[in-house]
Amino acid sequence: MNSEAIEVLEKEMALKQKLLYKQQPVGSKRKAPVVLLHDIAALKKSIKALRKQHIKAQKKRNALKEKWA
Repeated sequence: MNSEAIEVLEKEMALKQKLLYKQQPVGSKRKAPVVLLHDIAALKKSIKALRKQHIKAQKKRNALKEKWA
């Protein structure tokens, strides 16, 4: 479950990064769209939290397997 959610978030982040790259002005002093930067940062946080949760769940499952094996 978590691994699928992580993959979806990573794909979404990649798409937003591509969009950000396309909207980046070339040879200009304008800044990148702040909304996209915030979206990407939020997605990175979500992915990190999900990975942490996924690793904890894996450790718990492995401990239970060893306990009952």
